[in-house]
Amino acid sequence: MIIASLKITVSHEKQQSVLQTIRTILGWTCAQPGCISMTFYQDTNNPESMVLLEEWKDWASIENHIRSDSYRSILEVMELSSEQPEIKFYSISETTGMEVIERLRS
Repeated sequence: MIIASLKITVSHEKQQSVLQTIRTILGWTCAQPGCISMTFYQDTNNPESMVLLEEWKDWASIENHIRSDSYRSILEVMELSSEQPEIKFYSISETTGMEVIERLRS
């Protein structure tokens, strides 16, 4: 699994534009082959800080997404950031869940 994380800092005046752009591409992106999820968060301690998290099945899927026309909208959102956008790609080889907590707490 591949996780893409994009952190941007957006002034209050530009936030509505960013939210509208993300809403526009959210449904379309989630329907793409290999997309597991796409979520957008606003930091409660710093409302100007926003994070877009994407989960993809594999590198091929996210590479197709980055080459797509809809990704141009994400690039435009990055340009609205008042600070250097922070983008990271994580390659996850294993995912666990509640079983870890149960094992450690029993």
